[in-house]
Amino acid sequence: MLLILINLLAYTRKQPRIFAYSSAALAIVRPEAALWFLLAVLFSWQRFKLKSFKQLVAFWLVPVGLLLVYHLWLFAYFGSPFPHAAIVKSQIYTKRAVPYAAFVELVRHLAVGVCGLSSFEQIYSISNNILILFPLGILILVLALRLKTFPAFRLYALSMFLVFLFYALPNSWIFNWYLLWFALLPPLLTVYLASLLSTHRLKWLRVLAPLLLGYVILAQISTYPSLSKVSLSKVSLSKVSLSKVYVPCPFFLYQAEWGRFAIYRQIGRKIKELAAPGDLAAVTEPGLVGFYYGGPILDLGGLVSDNVVSCYPPKARQESPDLLYAPPVSALTKFRPRFLCFQDGLVTRDFLNSAELKEHYRLVSFYPLPIYRATGLYLYQRSSQ
Repeated sequence: MLLILINLLAYTRKQPRIFAYSSAALAIVRPEAALWFLLAVLFSWQRFKLKSFKQLVAFWLVPVGLLLVYHLWLFAYFGSPFPHAAIVKSQIYTKRAVPYAAFVELVRHLAVGVCGLSSFEQIYSISNNILILFPLGILILVLALRLKTFPAFRLYALSMFLVFLFYALPNSWIFNWYLLWFALLPPLLTVYLASLLSTHRLKWLRVLAPLLLGYVILAQISTYPSLSKVSLSKVSLSKVSLSKVYVPCPFFLYQAEWGRFAIYRQIGRKIKELAAPGDLAAVTEPGLVGFYYGGPILDLGGLVSDNVVSCYPPKARQESPDLLYAPPVSALTKFRPRFLCFQDGLVTRDFLNSAELKEHYRLVSFYPLPIYRATGLYLYQRSSQ
């Protein structure tokens, strides 16, 4: 959201270099933002009054070069320039009575978000406190863009339409965080409507403009959490106790899920210590373990590489919570990894109770971390080949 706001601000204030590099940064952070990047290139022609195709190429040469280097590195390291396997899994193994039915939720989120009729947790969070986007703070930032003529709205709206069409619809159930792309739409629409009312020829409609903004701001303030309702152990503040102070808290809360990153670093180093050259390590979340291990890595969750996708049954399965992350047991017998690392919330009971795991693997380390309704992270080593 911060990158989007910086990008729209640069577009509105006609800051071409900030606009170009923030567009590239968006495309690096999220692969679907490549659609945003393409639109940014097209919109820059008119907005920054580029007079020739040569100027356009010169303007975007370095940002495009950065993107190419980044995706070539992904291809060389992971075998794919995009994390495409999860999309394949969503389309092949998810069976719905009505295609894309889950995405109807987006309409409801936008409707209640514009009116301020629902608490921010229900609109702007993936689940309990995983990621919260505060409507009032976003509204103030959007107002700072001077969007009375709304030059940035067309760019944002068209980009969201493309994300909706090519990414959010096909992945509505399996990737619910695609909803976050649309989080700016309620405040943007509110400001847009207020700007239209403020310039209307009818006086009573002009009066409605500040009333509309005031209502939305008050509605969102009323739904803010107070520090008395927030566990201070999860908040990065000073040691001064603020537990009884009732104030809005527009900052991100620390999440227990983040603790797994430090554990993955330990696991990667542990595997490096135990492994022989060429030993394969299978990990449900391969990034940090692969970096600190430095040897061959099997993406057990199928998020970056499609190797594990081939182990799923050919027939479409019923929709289930384990669809995205849970690896099939057959992946162990097919690839026979020397090391196996997973969080027990990201695997199925069948996987944990499988004969392959019990007979051929021994537990090396267990790292307690009660997240995802589970107990922690496990590191196994294959005892026989």
